[in-house]
Amino acid sequence: MSESAGARSPAARRRTLVHDIARDALEPVYAAVGTSASLGAGRRGLVRLTPLVLVGLLAATAGYHQSERDLDPSRTRAALVADVHRYTAANRTLAGRVADLRELTDGDTTRRDGARDADPAARLEQLRSAVGGTALRGPGVRIGLSDSVTAMARAGTDASGKRGYGAQADDGRVHDHEVAEVVNVLWAAGAEAVAVGDVRITSTTAIRAAGQAILVGFHPLASPYEVTAIGPGATLSGAVENSAVWRRLADRHTAVGVSSTLLQQGEVTVPAATLTLPMVARELIP
Repeated sequence: MSESAGARSPAARRRTLVHDIARDALEPVYAAVGTSASLGAGRRGLVRLTPLVLVGLLAATAGYHQSERDLDPSRTRAALVADVHRYTAANRTLAGRVADLRELTDGDTTRRDGARDADPAARLEQLRSAVGGTALRGPGVRIGLSDSVTAMARAGTDASGKRGYGAQADDGRVHDHEVAEVVNVLWAAGAEAVAVGDVRITSTTAIRAAGQAILVGFHPLASPYEVTAIGPGATLSGAVENSAVWRRLADRHTAVGVSSTLLQQGEVTVPAATLTLPMVARELIP
């Protein structure tokens, strides 16, 4: 027995009402708005995606054309030929450099072998002369430096007098730095050997003041001081006369009476240096 629409049971009517509410939960206006929003989001996503696709296509096209150019046989061959020429020139330059270094090494080897085979006594004498261990004689110059008369008269009574930079500017004494500057001028002008008094100047000789005396290699010297140098006389004398220290000595001669003389001589003698034995030594030539 079937039930009519108007005679449905209460339970059936409740199920139908729930179905209608679930189906028609949104008003038509809200449903239309939701549908248009979904369509708009899809369009915006498509708009954003389109430039990326275009960029990708352009990059792929450029890479394809570049690969075609790289694989061009004529361009590849020209690049290889240029590389061959460049590396050939570089190898030729390096080969020339190797030949120069080999020649230099062979010369050093020859000199080393010659030094090893030389007479030990002759070699020792050669080395002694190079370090100032032998007296020398030859043309050169002789320079005299002297305190003023007043300073020399005062030297016997004024035990507190000082030389050098600590002394008074007008004390009338020859200073240690002035003697050292004269020696340096002679070396720079090409002197072969230099002595102050009877002390040979070597690479380890110091010139400094000690009270009223000037120490030259730990040897105290007093005025007058004599500097002797072996070398071309005209060159040495010209260098000394044009030096700053010589002009200062001339000014001091006028001011306080310091004396300075310079003479070229056909032959002067420079004594041998007192050599000290080395504490540590090693052989340079194997």
